[in-house]
Amino acid sequence: MTTVLDRDLSQAVADAVDESIDEVFGMMAGHPAEQVSLHLLPATEKHMADKHPLTVTLSLSGDLQGIIGLCLSGEAARQWTADIIGEAADDINQDVIDAAGELGNLIVGGAKRRLAPHDLKMGLPSVILAGREAFVFPRRVHPIYVSYRYAETSFDVIIALAPQG
Repeated sequence: MTTVLDRDLSQAVADAVDESIDEVFGMMAGHPAEQVSLHLLPATEKHMADKHPLTVTLSLSGDLQGIIGLCLSGEAARQWTADIIGEAADDINQDVIDAAGELGNLIVGGAKRRLAPHDLKMGLPSVILAGREAFVFPRRVHPIYVSYRYAETSFDVIIALAPQG
């Protein structure tokens, strides 16, 4: 028995995350986030040249289990913070970390709401100083990588979920 998400469910999860991103950035940032690419298998190219990316990881459990990771370049994290609190940050400080964690909560919470038939529970966000190249997954998990353009910055979303069991 395979535990890898089938293509239809993978697309439904990716769509739920994308709709959540549209909603969150549309309501709160004043800058839309535009999907640039989606890879159903690990992408080989690196999108972020930033040496100080932030990644917000949130675990999901229930009918599906795994993580959704939001990988922000330092510029994207600072832009998001400026957009929501109206104050620019020169570096990654506690305001930027808190704002990134809240962004992860909003996006994954919106995706969870859109995936209501799957009875999902969300964990607390963790914010780490690492980009998407720091992630490794078990062989049975085939993550989805989605890249976005936001203002003059970029960010990636990693969706690594499998059905429970």
